[in-house]
Amino acid sequence: MAEDIKSALHDATPSWNGYNYQGKVGLYVCLKNILNKANEAGINSLQFNEFLNNLTIEYEWIEDFSIKNNNQYISLHQVKHKAGTGFSDHISAITTILNRKLCRLSETDFIKYIDLEIDYTGHNLPDAKRQKKHNVISSKFNDMRLCGYINEENKLSANWREIEAEVDGIETIALKYMLGEFQSFSDRTFTNSKVYFHTAENVSNPNLNIDEYTGIPEYHKDSVRGLRTLTTLNIFLGFDNCQKYELVQSDNRLVQNINVLIRELLQLTLPDETFAEDDISLYQASICQVIDKHIASRHNKIRNGENRGFGFDEERSGLKFIKIYEPLLCTFQNQDEEYWDKFCMRCFENTFLGEISKIETHIARNSNKEKNEKRKKNLENYRRIITSNYKYSKLFEMLSPHIGHNISKIDFFNKISNESMLKNVFLGFIKDLDKDFDNFIIMGNDSLSYHPSSISFESDDEDDWDYNIEKYRHEITTNNLAFSLSNASHLVVKVSQGHNVSDQIVNIENIVDSIYSETSSDHENSVTNVSYIKFESISEALRMINNE
Repeated sequence: MAEDIKSALHDATPSWNGYNYQGKVGLYVCLKNILNKANEAGINSLQFNEFLNNLTIEYEWIEDFSIKNNNQYISLHQVKHKAGTGFSDHISAITTILNRKLCRLSETDFIKYIDLEIDYTGHNLPDAKRQKKHNVISSKFNDMRLCGYINEENKLSANWREIEAEVDGIETIALKYMLGEFQSFSDRTFTNSKVYFHTAENVSNPNLNIDEYTGIPEYHKDSVRGLRTLTTLNIFLGFDNCQKYELVQSDNRLVQNINVLIRELLQLTLPDETFAEDDISLYQASICQVIDKHIASRHNKIRNGENRGFGFDEERSGLKFIKIYEPLLCTFQNQDEEYWDKFCMRCFENTFLGEISKIETHIARNSNKEKNEKRKKNLENYRRIITSNYKYSKLFEMLSPHIGHNISKIDFFNKISNESMLKNVFLGFIKDLDKDFDNFIIMGNDSLSYHPSSISFESDDEDDWDYNIEKYRHEITTNNLAFSLSNASHLVVKVSQGHNVSDQIVNIENIVDSIYSETSSDHENSVTNVSYIKFESISEALRMINNE
């Protein structure tokens, strides 16, 4: 039936980034291919240079990601982070792979090319209209089968070009054009490509022949009858003997494998350098940032409808291997501005992914599902806004207005990149917002403005409580580079249960004086509060912003 087939041509939900599991699996596959080619051809060869410029990774289109050589697909990759360990848990995904690999025509693609005149008389409700449309399309598919254009599996008949029979209500020229486009697309996408199924957990071997599993459609049973592996169809899962890739990788194992590949490539690109583990981690963060920016650009194009081509010729922009390779030609060992930004990036993304992973576990367990889905959306949206407008080092500096620059750089960046404070204070505040936001500083319904931070006053000792307030107040007042505070009325901090900081004021006149004397042309801050800012607890700030 036509309704069983999902079009191969669709975008994944734009929630990925270059640092999550799916993004890193894509990086692993790219690095694996780059290293193999470098060892085979040599990094200074014309062949290697052509390889880097001809091959691309294409995220979230057709499959979770694909590898292309110019316009030809080499491999398609489906990624499941935590979706079950039994073979039966993945029947739906396997059916989708089979639909594509075996080149079945979908109704979604059919109606992109064929205009149907549908009489909706008596079908006024949306569900009734959808059912009517589906019935008409199913009827046309049945007519195409009767004419011999497609078989019972909705695959093109071998002699479809020779058929002259007409399908009622469809112009033959339009029909043959659509089928020709479908065949061309199938040939370049599925015929010679291999499909790899990546998982974070081991998937058990089938204990039945694949055709015997509930959920395998009748139209696929002949293709998989008697099989307990899909390797004969060039589809590889973790339990198969796959030589090309390690298909089962936990989060930690994936990071380790990427670091090994990076180190081996650096031995080729920078043979005279020595790299510590922290250096390798910075290279990984740098390449993940390249992927992240590419995916963010793709998401913007999805939102803005900036897609190229039509129908089976529709395209999405890919990321050339050369862009992934280029960071491996540079040294990050000089502790300059770029080095410290990568340092902060690694801290932020590790913390962010840890929080997202925890929330996804709650969602999978149906624990406050709606609330946690909202939290995930908040964090992903805020991350997109922040990483589009600020460097990571600048973000951490704004979150830590109490830490001045009167210490060594290594001490400064170690202090502002406190993962515990980032998670418990900053992300703890952002994830529970109920309103949309589009800037680092959050505007409240009361027209007040709230500046996030990574500051915690939590303490069970009253003396420590008073001491902490005075300590942070003094540190902020004397840090005349905390420019972003001048744009807010409140600084959001974490406090112990029962403590109130709403009446605590911080004088920022020194900061304002510094802004007035600032002459840098790229300075972006303007003075909106000329004398002080108030502390506000996370709970009270959320109450005011969410209008609770």
